[in-house]
Amino acid sequence: MGSSRTRGPNGEPLATSYHSKFLGTVDYLWYSDGIVPTRVLDTLPFDVLLKTGGLPCKKLGSDHLALVSEYAFTQGTKEDNESNNMTTAATISAIATISPEEDDNSVV
Repeated sequence: MGSSRTRGPNGEPLATSYHSKFLGTVDYLWYSDGIVPTRVLDTLPFDVLLKTGGLPCKKLGSDHLALVSEYAFTQGTKEDNESNNMTTAATISAIATISPEEDDNSVV
């Protein structure tokens, strides 16, 4: 899920936080057996983040990007789940919000 402009080879976002001292991934959405991700909202590419000069900024109010995903509940064995044999679907939206760090010199 995601594009090569926003995700590494393992599917992990290239960046979820950007401020004067850091540009990288620190936020994750974890899930366990019984649910599978069905859709993931992509994060911003590096070039777009760099144009902000750091987060938070006027258009993005946190030094972390929101992580949003939809999941489907599954039923059956782990092997069934891995082959996407979904029998019950439901949507869960998760947004990760983290407080800005104490030393935030990146407000634009």
